[in-house]
Parts: sequence; structure tokens; C-alpha cells
Amino acid sequence: AEMLQAVSAGTLDMCEGYGGYWPGKVDVAAIEAGLPGAWTTYEEARYIFDSRGLRALAEEAYAEQNVHYLGPVFGGAYDLLTKDPVKSLEDMRKMKIRATPSVAKVLQKLDIPTVFMPGSELYVGLSTGAIDGCIFGGPIEYKTMKLFEAAKHYTYLNMLNPGYTDDVLINMKKWKSMSDAQRKILEMAVETHAANMHNWIVTGNIDASAEGIFTFATLPSEDSLALLKAAQVVWDEEAAKSPRAKKAIDILRATAKAAGRG
Repeated sequence: AEMLQAVSAGTLDMCEGYGGYWPGKVDVAAIEAGLPGAWTTYEEARYIFDSRGLRALAEEAYAEQNVHYLGPVFGGAYDLLTKDPVKSLEDMRKMKIRATPSVAKVLQKLDIPTVFMPGSELYVGLSTGAIDGCIFGGPIEYKTMKLFEAAKHYTYLNMLNPGYTDDVLINMKKWKSMSDAQRKILEMAVETHAANMHNWIVTGNIDASAEGIFTFATLPSEDSLALLKAAQVVWDEEAAKSPRAKKAIDILRATAKAAGRG
């Protein structure tokens, strides 16, 4: 959660971060990180960023923080892992769920208790009962972090696919100190890294799902719809942050309409 500040100050030259950790500092951070219902496929997400202009808006916003936005890294699944089975939103209302601020806003609209803690503390949080579940990633993340040792119940939320989007950020002074050739090399390296990461996550989720270490369930369609309706309220709240944020939300709404979702 401190990576943006560290790169802005030059304490770090670069990072791969997640805008969902700093929505109060960058007006489009929660949007570029992936709001529930924003896109349904990897191709649609790329279209929104590259062709509809969300990437350009992110670059503009991060520049105000003395940071150059190098591009998105699309993840994979972003679902719920809990100690006890979840068959409905009502079950979730009886739990304390770890979520990032943007996702927490959606859950809170449905009276689901949320808390925030860093990813490094999730294992202890689940093991000690400080939290009953978390929304952090997909099967590959939960496997590599060994969270299945404390929580085995995986529930598909059907909110967003890819379910989260990281960002690669570089200190603006460091970026400007580079030659045009160096910048191009770095941009190409980030694109390669992003493609490799996405492929690793997607294939890793398939492999981890087949290992039998999780018990899988899916929210009922009416509950998934309730999450998406609650997300629309959050879309409105994000749009009200600034004219730039409104432009970003307008991009999401126009794309959803074109795709037959709105």
C-alpha cells in the first residue's frame, strides 16, 4: 500500500503495484485496478485501456504524483476464499471479509463486514480468526501463499474478468533521465512481463484448481447480479471524484452498452 508513495518520492525507482490500494491519492486508481462489472474478458479489458483511452487517463493521473504509468498487468481470477462454506450473500454477512477499498465499498453496500490487511498478513489473519475470508486473487495466489491450509472454500463471485489489474510505475525523474531508446526498451519489457504474468496466472489457476486443495462453489446468479447492481453505485461515486474519473467511467459504460451489458 506504500508503493505509490515510495516511487513518487524516489525511494523506489519502480514497482508493480495495484491502484486499489490508493484510491484516495489517484482519482482513477480504483477504476484502472478494475471495478466490479467493468469488463468480462481480457480482450475487452485491453480494448478499454488501449483503444478507448483508459490508459491515457491513468498516465495523466499518475503524472500528477511524480510517477510515470508504464502500463497495466492483467491478472486472473479475483474471488473469495473462506474458512467456512459460502452459498449466498447472506452467508457472507456473517463473516469478516478482507477486501481492498474499492471492493469493500461494493460489499458494504450489501451489509457485508469488511476489513483491510496487507497480503502478507492474510495467512495469520485466517489462521487466528481475525478474518473469516479474503478477496485477494485466484487459486494460484491462494496456493502459493499456502492460504488453503487455513481456508479451503473458494467461491466464484462473477464480478470481473480479469478480476484485478496491477500497474507498473516508475519515478518520473528516473523516467525522464532515460534516452528514448532506453524508454522503448523498458516499455517493451513491461509489455512482455505483463503478457507472461497473465498467462502464468491463467494457466496456474487451472492447474491449482485441479489439485483438490480447494472446495469450489459459485454464488447464485441473483446474488452475483446484486453485487453488480451495488457496483453501479460505486461507479457513480468514482465518477463524482473528478472530470477525469467521469471520463473513465463513461468509457466503461459505453463499452458495456456496446457489448450488450447496459
